[in-house]
Amino acid sequence: MWIRVVLVVLGAAAGMLLYESVKELYFPELSKWESHTVSIVVCSVISAVAALLVLRYRSLAGARIRRLAAIVESSDDAIIGKDLDGIITSWNRAAERIYGYQESEVLGKSISMLVPLDRQDEFSRLMERLRYGEQIEHYETKRGRKDGSTVDVSLTLSPIRNEEGEVVGISSIASDVSESKRAETALRASQAKYRTLHDSSSDAIMLVTPHAEFISGNPAAIELFGCHDEEELLRYTPAGLSPEYQPDGMLSSMKVQQMMNAAIEEGSNFFEWVHRRTDGSEFPATVLLVRMELEGKAVLQATVRDITVQKNVEEAVRRERAKLWAMISGMEEGVVFADANDVIIEINDFLCRFVGVTRDKIVGKRIKDLHVGEVLENVLRHIDRFRKEIGCSPFVLQRPLGSAEVILRMQPIYRDGGYDGVLLNVIDVTELVTARREAEAATEAKSKFLANMSHEIRTPMTSILGYTDLLADPTIGPAERKDYLSVIRRCGEHLLSLINDILDLSKIEAGKTTVEMGSCNVAALLANVASMMRPRAEQRGNSLAVEYDGPLPETIQTDCARLRQAVVNLVGNAVKFTENGTVRILVEFLRSWREGQSAVKIEVIDTGIGIREEAMPSLFRPFSQGDTSIARRFGGTGLGLAISHHVAGLLGGELVAASTFGEGSTFTLTVPTGELRGVRIVEHPAEAAIESARDSGRSSAADLTGIRILLAEDGVDNQNLIRAILGKAGAEVEIAENGRVATERAEAATFDVILMDMNMPEMDGYEATRLLRDRGYRRPILALTANAMAGDNQQCLAAGCDDHLTKPIDRAQLIQSIARYARKGDVSVVPPVESGKEVETGEGDAIVSEYADDPDMTEIMGEFVMGLGGHVSAMRRALTRGEYDELRRQAHTLKGAGGGYGYPGLTTAAAALESAAKAEDGGTAALALERVATVCRAVRKGYVVEEVPAG
Repeated sequence: MWIRVVLVVLGAAAGMLLYESVKELYFPELSKWESHTVSIVVCSVISAVAALLVLRYRSLAGARIRRLAAIVESSDDAIIGKDLDGIITSWNRAAERIYGYQESEVLGKSISMLVPLDRQDEFSRLMERLRYGEQIEHYETKRGRKDGSTVDVSLTLSPIRNEEGEVVGISSIASDVSESKRAETALRASQAKYRTLHDSSSDAIMLVTPHAEFISGNPAAIELFGCHDEEELLRYTPAGLSPEYQPDGMLSSMKVQQMMNAAIEEGSNFFEWVHRRTDGSEFPATVLLVRMELEGKAVLQATVRDITVQKNVEEAVRRERAKLWAMISGMEEGVVFADANDVIIEINDFLCRFVGVTRDKIVGKRIKDLHVGEVLENVLRHIDRFRKEIGCSPFVLQRPLGSAEVILRMQPIYRDGGYDGVLLNVIDVTELVTARREAEAATEAKSKFLANMSHEIRTPMTSILGYTDLLADPTIGPAERKDYLSVIRRCGEHLLSLINDILDLSKIEAGKTTVEMGSCNVAALLANVASMMRPRAEQRGNSLAVEYDGPLPETIQTDCARLRQAVVNLVGNAVKFTENGTVRILVEFLRSWREGQSAVKIEVIDTGIGIREEAMPSLFRPFSQGDTSIARRFGGTGLGLAISHHVAGLLGGELVAASTFGEGSTFTLTVPTGELRGVRIVEHPAEAAIESARDSGRSSAADLTGIRILLAEDGVDNQNLIRAILGKAGAEVEIAENGRVATERAEAATFDVILMDMNMPEMDGYEATRLLRDRGYRRPILALTANAMAGDNQQCLAAGCDDHLTKPIDRAQLIQSIARYARKGDVSVVPPVESGKEVETGEGDAIVSEYADDPDMTEIMGEFVMGLGGHVSAMRRALTRGEYDELRRQAHTLKGAGGGYGYPGLTTAAAALESAAKAEDGGTAALALERVATVCRAVRKGYVVEEVPAG
């Protein structure tokens, strides 16, 4: 207030002085009174102006003070004012936060209350320096807090001076640096730790500039690269410590920069690298580049680890695994290796194929992933046993795996006296288990079959023996004798049919059933079957008819005998299980059956007893019948349907059944027709069948008048029987009691046909036939034997026979076969290798090429034909030495060349030899080789005849 008064008075005085100085100059005419009035007014105005200026000054100063106070209060640093004695005069909010004291608690108190005891001397020296006017900046020390703790602060201390420049107080600005102190301490500790790790690390650690220059290197780096000290190391560059080129062929200097650029961009880069020491030796290593900041600049820390030992170990492991893989890859059982942690480390291809999973889906998994439930518990229990009981025995378990049955064998692996894993073998025994079950079922079925068979055999045998005894009675009349003979013949035919079924079944089970495809008149065949079966049907009060649903091919390509066998079985079954009913054979031509293939469908429909539903699944199994009670009632072996079903498959067709118990059954046999090009489609098959049957009846009465036959047979009964049959047909028959006599008589006299029994004493039919053929005998030789097993036909043909006839004798077939071959005169030197496939023949015993009329082929054919003798000699040597691979190779070559030069018969014969050589069957191969030799002689003769015609 007093400042404003002084200013007003001074302003008024100044106004009076100013007025008095200018009054005389500017206002001379004013009176004294006027002059005083003006003077008062001037003083008042100047005083007012002065007062206004004072007010404005005070307002500006107050605003400035308020701004300063706001800055002080909002500061993050503690700002404290104190006098020269250290008494606190001001205290901002930051000071309250840093030191924990409120302003009211410290004003008027000494600042020393914030100074720890061990810092009091230091504080006294600071105060002394400040009293002398020294300013102290960034002084770091500790100060006490209200809670008794200390805080790290950075102080800026400034003296406060008055207008005369005298120090009247002290200003203190304190920054809390506790966090930065802790960070700095941690950094120093980290740096120390890093330096320790850096210097003691077994890995080479180096700092590298982005321009590929070394900044530093630890002792491991110096040692790794073979340097004497760090100074020597720093003289190199990364590329300088590398071979010129890396394994991928890239120049090292280029690749170094590439890898460093990637690390700088991505922050890090890890890779394998080949390094070179200062002595020139090289070693593989891993390199980790990490981007860092050093003094504001980007650098890379390179950590290099020598992996020579690791690579050597990996290579050793690779070699061992390669050996292991070589051992297990070809095994026909699953192999699994698991380590001590039950992790699968290797499997073989067989297991992958067996479980249908690729290798990468199994390797790396645990054993428990392959098993579940009780099996898993069992496996894990035994693995635990392997761990605890060193040297314990393996564990074997049979279990289902998917749809298969396997044996799982677990063998522990021990290394250095401890458990190191397990070897698991997975052996597929599905076929064995299935075979065992099937064998058990078959044994049971065969036991039932044998019991039934005993009845089937004993019943007709009883009749045969009984009626034979009756025939010995000289008192019986001609009519009774005829009836007895009829019964004996009927029972004998039944036994023969039974034996044929058993033989067919043996072929089926041996997998050696064959078919002879040829032209077959289905209508005639069915008419013949119906004619044969009709008397039996009528005896049971049944009607039997053949019906045609539309037109039918005149002939089809199939095995006529096998088709007839199947139809006879089906019709015989229908007749047997039907009484006072109907049996229909319904025939239909299917123009499109399977994939455009045509077929003939033959349905045998009866109104008999039918088949129970539960018996249908086993209907076509051997030795089984729909119902044992029915078997006892109707008899039979239960083989017919099994054989017919198999025959249908052999012919490329199918046999299916449908039945309603008590109402009847339908058996549908569908057989493909084969190629029908050029075959007439008959619109009325029934009429054609009748005409065919008439023709067949006329042709069956073959006349053998004038035909000379040599019968080689050791059995007197058979000699008399066959001589009687052939004699009634008009033939002249001469007997030879063994093979030796037969060969002598055949060479001494001329016969149209030789009937050769194959089992005779002194010299059997096989040896006799081969001997005759080797000596150039060219006339027909027909095998006559009771052997009807699989392969007998092939063996007879391989020996040189033209055909194969079985005992008991079928009179019509015997006469027709002799008439057919006798009419041929000199037949082919080469009998067919496979029944139904004839070897091409020319005149006499010569074979002429299909390409005989082709001049281009004639030019090159001579060398091939002339070389056949060398082929045969080479094959004989190979067979003698047991060199089946060479024999097979020679036969294969001849097989391919034969057809190419127009000799399909040679191809067929060589194919049989190749098969025998492949099977290493010496006996069959010898027979087949003789066959090939015979064909070769015929080929050579045909070629010579062609080149130099007779006459």
